[in-house]
Amino acid sequence: MPTLPINDLVVHPRDQDLVLATHGRGVWILDSASALQQLTPAVASSKAALFSIKPATMIRYQNLKPHLGDMYFKGENPVAGGVIDYWLGATPGTIAITVLDAAGKVVNTLTPTKQHGVNRVVWSLRKADVSAGGTPVAVDDEGQPIGGRVAGPYVAPGTYTVQL
Repeated sequence: MPTLPINDLVVHPRDQDLVLATHGRGVWILDSASALQQLTPAVASSKAALFSIKPATMIRYQNLKPHLGDMYFKGENPVAGGVIDYWLGATPGTIAITVLDAAGKVVNTLTPTKQHGVNRVVWSLRKADVSAGGTPVAVDDEGQPIGGRVAGPYVAPGTYTVQL
């Protein structure tokens, strides 16, 4: 967000998004500010904490091609998947984020960031990736292998548990 005057801000009552209005008639939205609302001194002094998670909705976009309106007035859509916010203290050590189904069976294990403070990881609402029998062809920005794997199938609607 550029340095500019903020004329108004509000937390959206339904979505808990922080909405900022600028002097330049722009709008900036921080999706789900609930982690900031739940950041208490007790959480800040802990080694790690998991914030409450909103129900996730599966969004599968069909047409990603732009039209004339996209060339001028385009904002970012919320991320597709389950948003998981968590707190890490100064020395978090080894951490893992695991998603379990209603029976307690592991559905997926996510690769969390390990920075001090509030962090966010997005679960794609898929089961764990499966091997495609190949070798990774590259690594991404976080050093994770790319290639040689196929995304797992989407999970069925239901209740899932996240463990930190």
